[in-house]
Amino acid sequence: MRSRVVKLFRAYLTDGTAGRGVGTVVDINADGLHVSCHGGVVAIRELQVPGRKRVTAKELAAGRGVAIGDRLEKPPPPSGESA
Repeated sequence: MRSRVVKLFRAYLTDGTAGRGVGTVVDINADGLHVSCHGGVVAIRELQVPGRKRVTAKELAAGRGVAIGDRLEKPPPPSGESA
């Protein structure tokens, strides 16, 4: 999410099908941030950006912290560690 490490809370697997690349945000609604994954779609209800309070997916989207089409990616390992 725009090169930031974000903590995810209250995530669950939905009945949805992805159809887009793994890690792509496919929807944002009252149920959460819907992200494409290998097994379908994961909904993430709350997120926390470093230095900020934990918020709902809709609140984060309203503040333009995330949008449909954004990609969530695994952060690089801390320096000195291998992947």
